[in-house]
Amino acid sequence: MNNILINNPVFTYEERTARMMGGKADKLRFDILADLAKKRGYELVEDTSPESVREIMELVGNKIGSVHFIKRGDGTLRKMSYRLHVTKPSVAKSPSGRTDRKTMDRLHDQMTVFDVNKVVRGINGEVIGRGAWRTVPLENVVRVAAAGKVYLLMPDYE
Repeated sequence: MNNILINNPVFTYEERTARMMGGKADKLRFDILADLAKKRGYELVEDTSPESVREIMELVGNKIGSVHFIKRGDGTLRKMSYRLHVTKPSVAKSPSGRTDRKTMDRLHDQMTVFDVNKVVRGINGEVIGRGAWRTVPLENVVRVAAAGKVYLLMPDYE
């Protein structure tokens, strides 16, 4: 999790250094981060269980939200604008599979969302629209902006 903080653009160098001192989270450093988050208008979330993260991401409703998470494959930070409850996008086909998507999401602690910024190109390379389905691993979410608030997810290392 320390690698997430090194590359996280939400924190300044001093904040990342304060967060990483000693390698383990303790009450003092959590209090420092809580103060910094308050100054910036962020809400610090200690409960990073998949159910809790799912609830926070669902606060966006049918509007557009933002999520930052660490990709499972290569460990890089992905920033995405997402939307829920998309039924018939004009250019992206619905996610396919043999089983129900919601069941698969719950089994693998992930959430399928509609990425509103993905550029879709036609055969000739011209832009024909925007949007694609993406899967967000809930255990790797670092930041969520939804319903007018920014939530920083800080896991408990005890």
